[in-house]
Amino acid sequence: MRPVSRKIIEEEFLMADKSLEHCWALLTDLKEFSLKAENFVERFITFQDTLASTIFRLQTIRDQIIAEEKVIVGNKPKYKADWFVNRLRILARYKKGIDLIVSMAKAQGDAYAYFFYQNDLALLSEHLGHERVINHTAGIGERGELEFLKNVKQIEGNFTLFHGITNILRYGDFSFIDLKALKVVHVGELKTSQIDHETLDLNLHLLKRKDAEISPPKLPLTNPEMEKTRRGRQLMGIANFLIRGRKLTDPSTELVNQSYAKEVNNLVKNTRMDAINLVQTSPGVAFCCIKFRSASLFTRIFKREYQDLAAMSGGKLAETAVKLVKKGSKNNGIIIGQLLYNPDFSDKNTPGTVPIFWNPMDNAVLKRIYFIDCAIISLFNPAHLIEELIDMGFSVESNYAPKAKIPTSRGKVIRQFDLFISYIMNYLLTESFVTDAVKEAVEYAEGKPFAQVSIRLQQHVDILK
Repeated sequence: MRPVSRKIIEEEFLMADKSLEHCWALLTDLKEFSLKAENFVERFITFQDTLASTIFRLQTIRDQIIAEEKVIVGNKPKYKADWFVNRLRILARYKKGIDLIVSMAKAQGDAYAYFFYQNDLALLSEHLGHERVINHTAGIGERGELEFLKNVKQIEGNFTLFHGITNILRYGDFSFIDLKALKVVHVGELKTSQIDHETLDLNLHLLKRKDAEISPPKLPLTNPEMEKTRRGRQLMGIANFLIRGRKLTDPSTELVNQSYAKEVNNLVKNTRMDAINLVQTSPGVAFCCIKFRSASLFTRIFKREYQDLAAMSGGKLAETAVKLVKKGSKNNGIIIGQLLYNPDFSDKNTPGTVPIFWNPMDNAVLKRIYFIDCAIISLFNPAHLIEELIDMGFSVESNYAPKAKIPTSRGKVIRQFDLFISYIMNYLLTESFVTDAVKEAVEYAEGKPFAQVSIRLQQHVDILK
């Protein structure tokens, strides 16, 4: 077995960097509706091939690393202790680096997929309500999905959208999109088996959207026989997903999508290279930008320390946190997060949200964020918002402000307040967007003696101009 060397990793990262640059160019053309850009249609169609192939290649190298780790551990007595520990540490870093690039690739895949799901937000929220699909390997199943994607661009005139290039599409393997209406027509689950060394057998099971229009006797649909197998459970899950996705939000409760996108955009533009800049956007919210010099993907992954951005701020985060404190409040508490990626670069998608890419921000700014040439740290003190809601007559249940559970004479309670936090810190929604949503819920419940209203915030970006 050939050891995975630094040279191999550098070569793979270089190829991945070129692929991500290629895909980014298509995304920006799509966002700007530059449909007459050079080879736009071809690049639009092959975007998924490029991204999926990149992910597959990286995961193949990752599998090789795991195989090498097993050999080394199995032959531990043959190696010197220092070499043994150092080699396993290097291989672990390579695996982590690969995972970070796959996360970057899938972040672009999320932006691409949202374009097709923009008119199916109820379905998209159902996808995001499912547990995250974590896959680090390049097995027979993944090879079959890649070959299917390369060779089947449409079924019955409906465009093939591969879920494996995304974090946000979690039911099934493929969606098939009516490009005129931008609506999901089918969802497919692919099963792959290997006939021989050069032949794969692909079996696609399609679940049709129109079949979900028939009202079932009750949800969830169950089938004890199908649920005995993993594939059967997957198909039943997709069926229930399509049925639940029929629910549409009431257009009469649509809110203006207020956000801090403009402030963050200007923050990044006004931050000097290798410098730190901050902006306080409200009494309880601030953002910090750390901008890095451009570098190769290998350097971005292995030569920068993204895990301790607070320390990199040189104390400025602490100074800003003090400014967010609400005087006289017993509920103060600063939450620190990072825009787009978690510190380990896993995704932080939330039902009802839109990928950051589609916000009204400059493409150059977005590219810095997506390609980790800058990091955006968000700071939020929920005390301001919580106490504003208390002043509106609500009790608020929050892990971040337990003293705010104040009973009110009106008996109005906001439960699971903490679900709003991700909208503000990760998706740039303003606190007023939350209070407006609560006001809408109150109006909806007006006159009902015992009303429980589930508030589902939904960002919306007008992509089609």
